Amino acid sequence: MSITSRVQELRQHVEQISLDCGRDPKDIRLIAVSKRASAEQVLEAYGAGIRNFAENRVDVALGKMQDLPSDICWHFIGHLQSNKVEKAVSHFPWIHSVDSLSLLEKLASKEKHTKILLQVNVSGEGTKQGFSSYDVLAAWEKISLLPGIQVQGLMTMAPFTEDRQKVRECFSSLRKLRDQIREQAQNGPILPHLSMGMSHDYPIAIEEGATMLRIGSKIFLL
Repeated sequence: MSITSRVQELRQHVEQISLDCGRDPKDIRLIAVSKRASAEQVLEAYGAGIRNFAENRVDVALGKMQDLPSDICWHFIGHLQSNKVEKAVSHFPWIHSVDSLSLLEKLASKEKHTKILLQVNVSGEGTKQGFSSYDVLAAWEKISLLPGIQVQGLMTMAPFTEDRQKVRECFSSLRKLRDQIREQAQNGPILPHLSMGMSHDYPIAIEEGATMLRIGSKIFLL
């Protein structure tokens, strides 16, 4: 099956799941994780209608971007080192993996008004980076006052497990954390985005409120 066929099949599946749980498919953004894909493979996915792509290494992504259409919206999803911040904010409209207050402050100092998602380690796994749910709530007032960035939502990765209930609990916890922040802030609609769900667990993520799906192997088979 070609990349084009896989994208079409994926879109149909996302639409069906969304409708089945009473959601508008237009509220869900499909992001193709192209970190292991060649420029040619990205172009095929682009030709199939994908406009959002995600990379996890700044320098590798910059080399790839030179050969690809300028209207692609790039998302950074890897661990962002402080010495790569300037390059990241200059080339990635979205950064999903902001995992500390110090990194947030570094991003804010660049005054690029980058769209930010806070990475939350909801599962508590030692191998995953990110804020704890408690730390996000405790630091929210300070986070919300930082200039030069736009905090658009939260991001998490569920445990890689066949236990669907554990996966669901992880995604549900992120949504509930977002709702707690909204209640705490009391200043109208905020944090519209939940970036959660990958190739193996995106149906559950849709059911739990994901607005951004990060899909790699389901599209590129890498």
